[in-house]
Amino acid sequence: MTDPDSPRLLRRLEGGFLCATVAAGLVVALLIVTGGAAERAKAVGLLGLGLALGSWWRLRRRRRVPVQQYAIEAVALTAVGVGVGEPSLALGLMYLALHYRALVDSPWGTAATAVTFLGAHVGAVHIAGGLGTAAVPATDPAVLQQVMGFGFAGLVMQVLVRTAWGQQRDADRQQAVARTTAAFGRASSEAELADLVVAGARGLAGIDGREAVVALGPGALGGLRVLPMATATCPEGSLDPGLDAAALVAGRAQAIRCARSCAADSDAPTCTAAGVVVDGRLDGLVAIRGAGDRDLPALQTLAADAGLALDRLRSAARTEASEARFRALIANASDCLRILDSRGVITFESDAVRSVFGFEPGAVVGRQALELIHPGDHERMAAGLQEMLADPSVAHSVEFRAQHADGSWRAVEASVRDLRDHPDVGGIVVNYRDVSTRKELERRLVHAATHDQLTGLANRTRFYEVLDEALVEALVVRPGTVGSGSPAAVAILFVDLNGFKDVNDARGHVVGDRVLAATAERLREAVGPAGTVARLGGDEFAVLVTGPAAADAPRLARRLRTTLAAPIPLPDDCPAQVSASIGVAVRTDEPDAEALLSNADLAMYWAKEGDGGGVEVYDVSMREDQRAREALQVDIDRGLAAGEFVPAYQPIVDLASGALVGAEALVRWHHAARGELPPGVFLPLAEDTGQVVAIGRHVLASACADAARWPLPLPVNVNLCAAELLDDGLVGHVRAVLAAAGLPADRLVVEITETQVLHELDAVREVLEQLRALGVRVALDDFGTGYSSLTMLDRFPVSWIKIDRSFVSTLGTAAESPVAAATIALARAMGVSVTAEGVEEPRQARRLREAGCDSAQGHLFAMPLPGPAFADRLRAELRSAAAS
Repeated sequence: MTDPDSPRLLRRLEGGFLCATVAAGLVVALLIVTGGAAERAKAVGLLGLGLALGSWWRLRRRRRVPVQQYAIEAVALTAVGVGVGEPSLALGLMYLALHYRALVDSPWGTAATAVTFLGAHVGAVHIAGGLGTAAVPATDPAVLQQVMGFGFAGLVMQVLVRTAWGQQRDADRQQAVARTTAAFGRASSEAELADLVVAGARGLAGIDGREAVVALGPGALGGLRVLPMATATCPEGSLDPGLDAAALVAGRAQAIRCARSCAADSDAPTCTAAGVVVDGRLDGLVAIRGAGDRDLPALQTLAADAGLALDRLRSAARTEASEARFRALIANASDCLRILDSRGVITFESDAVRSVFGFEPGAVVGRQALELIHPGDHERMAAGLQEMLADPSVAHSVEFRAQHADGSWRAVEASVRDLRDHPDVGGIVVNYRDVSTRKELERRLVHAATHDQLTGLANRTRFYEVLDEALVEALVVRPGTVGSGSPAAVAILFVDLNGFKDVNDARGHVVGDRVLAATAERLREAVGPAGTVARLGGDEFAVLVTGPAAADAPRLARRLRTTLAAPIPLPDDCPAQVSASIGVAVRTDEPDAEALLSNADLAMYWAKEGDGGGVEVYDVSMREDQRAREALQVDIDRGLAAGEFVPAYQPIVDLASGALVGAEALVRWHHAARGELPPGVFLPLAEDTGQVVAIGRHVLASACADAARWPLPLPVNVNLCAAELLDDGLVGHVRAVLAAAGLPADRLVVEITETQVLHELDAVREVLEQLRALGVRVALDDFGTGYSSLTMLDRFPVSWIKIDRSFVSTLGTAAESPVAAATIALARAMGVSVTAEGVEEPRQARRLREAGCDSAQGHLFAMPLPGPAFADRLRAELRSAAAS
């Protein structure tokens, strides 16, 4: 049989031998006709010759040689040998027929044909010998040698033909693979590639009439899918799970089973497989059933090229997906992308410009980039481009204002990079975004960080910044220089509101905030653009003025004080009123902002405590006084530790008998360097610093201890300040002091003043009730000097009142005040004892005695005495009483 894809040369040889065989058959026919055999033998020979030639001619169109063909040939050729008379004359026909059969039959078929022809020749010789027509007997060695020779020649021909046929099929395989792999380059999807691999595998298998299996798929072998195959013995199914993936990845072929039942089916057809490898991973296989060594190169080439094509497709798919993702990101990004040529002309604009700046991308392409940039930013943009050109290897940032389609200008932040040498870009790339919202937020944050939220004024941080700038400018613009116009003066007005705490406490923080806001507005309007107004915190404000206004700062301060003193209207029709203390500090040679503000602050405190109309200008002496106060503050702590604070006792005498009835403990400071200091030197400072509590506790303990040792059981009066009264530990401390000294509680009298407790009436009353529960008595000092003395007398557990010296001083004169007599009468009516303070003249004592006052103290009776001296006086009183 002749395959349609047989080599051309073999087909020509096949046709040549067939024609030669027919020609030899005609010659044999002539020999039969002209030979000396019997007529009947000739007829049989011609019939056998026709039968042989016809069967050989029919082999051209058949796929395989049937078994009966050998029987037909044996009978026909035997008849031909008998008919020709001399069987050796038919050997040539057999030679040609054998070579023809070698071209169309397999090696085993060729061997069978040679045996058949040998048997036919031997049979013809025997029959012809029996008829007496054969010249050479069948047993002649020459005959046998000739027959064996042409049989061997037929086998050699078969081998040569099969060799040529195998080489041709190798070439066919390579051509089939080449055609398939060439088509791989045109595959646009994995499915299309799979179809091509299937076609290629089938083409390879079909060369030898075998079957093929192709599996392609992602991941490991367990995820491979077997593509449908149109074969009966190897249908679509599973792959052998025992595959050696490493061997296939390494390029080594492997025998596998391919059937629905996989390796469990022992009858499953065995195939030779080559792996489809992508990125070092087995991603498929191509297998041919019964493939031999000649199939492996083409099989492995097909699989390898399929892996490369699959990798190319996936790389292309990844690239396309990446590009699509990039295009989508660019199209939907909030950042805009612009490309400029060397002339600054826009050559590309991303779609984001539509949503960000309102332009269609095509509307800006071809325009000069500077046309869309604010004219005031052209210089900045040019500088940024120059930096970029100087160092094109990195991106450069620049900020400018860009035009929106609605005509407005938006703040823009851009990153510029020179990619003109990049083959895929070829231009200057500008990535930019609208940062207007962020800039506005930053502006608000900066404003919030540098301005007071309640008043809108600059805060302390911003005030320092402005002050630093003013001081630096003042150092540059010196008096008398050309263009200065005025001395380089800088002045600060430190403003503190008086009475604001009372308004805030009495009417609430909402009203307090309105007072602060109104104050800020008044300051802003009064100062105007010539200065900077700031709220430093609480009820403190500062004003910075420079130039001529700084030189006239004291007058400005007085004007501000007058402005702030006006009532502040409020929604409840009850205006609030505050005043201001203002300290003024003018820069001299001190450029430090902190020092200048500190000077103004110090001057403000002088204004608050002094009588300069609420305005004070800083003087160096103020700082010296402050340093002295600071040194004194340090000395107070040292003096407390050293026991330098001791009580002096001013006797309290009975006006009727003149006898001692008690003493008031007055603190004295025996300073190690300055000697004895009166309370007026250090108590105001101690009250400001809070040290007064420690001093008071020390005096209380000392006075109780001294009183416990007095020879007479007189009471001792100890003054308590507001800070002591509001101290949570006061009652416990008093209890502990009394216990330590062994002093009965009824011998301790604590003195308080109305002004000390005005703002904390309830809290102070609770403390005094607890002290009275201990047995301690309470005296109301400086009675009559406050606004609510009678109310306090009624509400507080007071057992003693002391008339202030201001009401005592006029007694016995024409200007005598009736307050002292009225107070004494009131106290008697309420059952409260009365002591008059500051009695210095006999007339005062006489009038008090006449009014019925119980006791008195003052220089008329005795100066304050140290503890030992007062004890001596008590002993003298005791001796005098004993002598009488």
